Amino acid sequence: DHCLGNRTHAANILGISIRTLRNKLKLYSENSPKIGLREDKN
Repeated sequence: DHCLGNRTHAANILGISIRTLRNKLKLYSENSPKIGLREDKN
């Protein structure tokens, strides 16, 4: 929220490259539980 979705600004604050931030976000989104997504069992 602090960076209002600005990944470049977030990476600068964290002291990492935008590429590293992008890779970490992708990794975490792949490994996070999916909320609200479920299969119908009909």
